[in-house]
Amino acid sequence: MDLERICMDLVHADDEDAAAGIVSYHDLDDDHHWVPLGGIENNLSIAGNQQSSATAALVEKLVNSVDSLLIAECLLRSIAPESSEAPSSMVGAAASFLGVPEGGISGLKPPERAKLAEHIQLVATGSRTDPCYTIVDEGEGQRPRDFPSTLCSLVQTNKLRIKFVQGKFNMGGSGVLAFCGQRNLQLILSRRHPRLAGAGGTDVQGWGWTLIRRREPDGGRKSSHYEYLAPGGSVPCFEGKVLPVRPTRDGAYGGSLEWGCLVKLYNYQSEFPSAITLDLNYELSRRLYQIPLPIRLYERRSGYTGHSLGTILTGMSVRVADDRSKAIEKDFPDSGIIHVDGVGDVPVEVVAFKKGQGRSFLTAATAILFTVNGQVHGGLGRRFCSREAVGLDFLKNDLMVVLNCTDISARVREDLFMPSRDRLRECQAKRAFEEALEAYLGEHSELSRLNKERREAELRDRLADDKPLTEALKSIIDSSPELKALFRLGTHVPAPTVPGDRDQDFTGVAYPTFFRLVRREETGAFPKFDCPLTRGCRIRFETDAVNDYFTRPNDPGTLAVSPPALFDRVALHNGKATLVLKCPPKAAVGDDLDVLVEVCDSQKKAPFATRLHLTVVEDPPPSEPHDHPPSPPRTGGLALPKVVEVEEDDWASEEFGPESGLSIQRDVDGGLVAKVNVANLHLRQFLLRSPKADVDLMRKRFVYGLVLAGVSLWQEYRDDAACDELIRSTSSAIARVLLPMIVVLGSLDEAALAPG
Repeated sequence: MDLERICMDLVHADDEDAAAGIVSYHDLDDDHHWVPLGGIENNLSIAGNQQSSATAALVEKLVNSVDSLLIAECLLRSIAPESSEAPSSMVGAAASFLGVPEGGISGLKPPERAKLAEHIQLVATGSRTDPCYTIVDEGEGQRPRDFPSTLCSLVQTNKLRIKFVQGKFNMGGSGVLAFCGQRNLQLILSRRHPRLAGAGGTDVQGWGWTLIRRREPDGGRKSSHYEYLAPGGSVPCFEGKVLPVRPTRDGAYGGSLEWGCLVKLYNYQSEFPSAITLDLNYELSRRLYQIPLPIRLYERRSGYTGHSLGTILTGMSVRVADDRSKAIEKDFPDSGIIHVDGVGDVPVEVVAFKKGQGRSFLTAATAILFTVNGQVHGGLGRRFCSREAVGLDFLKNDLMVVLNCTDISARVREDLFMPSRDRLRECQAKRAFEEALEAYLGEHSELSRLNKERREAELRDRLADDKPLTEALKSIIDSSPELKALFRLGTHVPAPTVPGDRDQDFTGVAYPTFFRLVRREETGAFPKFDCPLTRGCRIRFETDAVNDYFTRPNDPGTLAVSPPALFDRVALHNGKATLVLKCPPKAAVGDDLDVLVEVCDSQKKAPFATRLHLTVVEDPPPSEPHDHPPSPPRTGGLALPKVVEVEEDDWASEEFGPESGLSIQRDVDGGLVAKVNVANLHLRQFLLRSPKADVDLMRKRFVYGLVLAGVSLWQEYRDDAACDELIRSTSSAIARVLLPMIVVLGSLDEAALAPG
């Protein structure tokens, strides 16, 4: 049996049926030729419980290739990967072994990125609707006899103690199997790097290969399981040589591979039918925020045209850096640090995109990213920015927040992130993150200014033409005692709030020359501050540090507070740093606290040190001014909402669809904005059946009815974290029956309601 020929036929097969036919033709599909993946017969509970999306699963394969390449480079230098001599991070390994600047790929010139990217390749072949994805890397590779304990293993400890790799659990790579067509086929071909092969064994320099498939329940088994081809208990292998399996300039195959690994995913259930250089590339970037090594993407399916069917995957952080002048608001990204109860101190990066530019970088589910070693491990959607404590409704479509969780404890990472690394677990740590982030974003002065600016641009013209609608809505409310009780008196719709002035141009330096308190007219050894018992105090600093000083990948600055229990958060933007300190748990009014604040980086022989004196005081009464606009009172009703009619062209930005009803969001003045979907499918269908003379009336009834229902829903759910989702889903259901209900109920009379 020509095992090399069979293997090469499988490499070139671009359809799962063709691959299965090759196996069957050579009589290799008999059950006795196959071994359970990982040596575990009940392995569906592991392999089938991984990533929830095809792209998230594909990310794990790419990350495995990055790990393999870094391990190879470490071993080639005779450094044990698990030893103290090995790098302690992926960024450090990429810098030490492959010359990537510690600031990341953005520090490489385009030709340098292109050359480095050829070490790991993702190739699309087959059909548009059922593509095959092949990942090729020049990593360490594996000997055929080691397949059972490496490439075909599950829940082993292969990389558990290596600090500079992402993989830990030895199962994430199996997540792709669920998305490999109907037969769940995956080809693996690998050869150990010749300089790493070691001695002994006839297969040391050879290529090993196998096929993984899903076997459905039979013989009394209650569930499917995954198994790999191993006739006689060993994976097929053949003599080592250079194989023509990599993409060429014009084709899918023909390029040389001397060692490393090739993984082919047949009929992959991709979420993106476009060329992989487009939508898939963007989605991979979202999930690989700061990938340590670039990856080359090749589109080799027929039917795609363009000036280039290849691109380089560099991660979201590089896209942000490369597009900064075009897509990013001036003076962003900026940086800060938040203290998360039970977690520790976490760096925060905020990226504000120019109006409408966020759609090229973000999705509704990827506004707030939790990263570990640059890979996104979970996130929060943009609706988080609509929470009352945050109040950034008008900026949410163009705002990205990155939380670097690389240095949090292993225990917290295990509790917060699922092993699949694509979503967060509902736990105390997640709630603590949300609370800390609410405070950080809610008090970010520049984001607040931008939010007001966006609000003015969005509502100015619409509200100017809103007077007839407002008067009509007021008349409806005045005619009902129940509605009058819900709303406050008055019909005035406040004019758009004029945003504050933008900071003057600021040019920072990478290593600040000062970090000091904003001048205060007072005498004494240490500056004195009152610290309210439960609300903490804000200390203003000035500095010439660049905005990303605390979050940049290369030598970020640090801020330490002593005693540590007092630190809550710090935000840095355009030379202004606001430090928030909180009282310790057992503090009492009248307590005096001495505080030391130190800011440092690798270029400082001694940190910038500031000593403060805090006195714990009573909290100010609620009526005093504070950082957020006042909420509408719980009693006395609600202010008349501002109404915005949303057409179909704006569905994407408002996260609407054909059956959406409305959304309610908080305005910067503390009131409400009701955004009504006037392109609703059921409204359109009803108007098509209505007499022409009634169309305008019916449309207004739809808008007024939904607004009144929406405000009532907001009053009911305003304290619920899922308020926005509840209003959207409920109003969608109401929109389906609203106009028929109004017409039918309006036509009823006593005779129609009489019994019999």
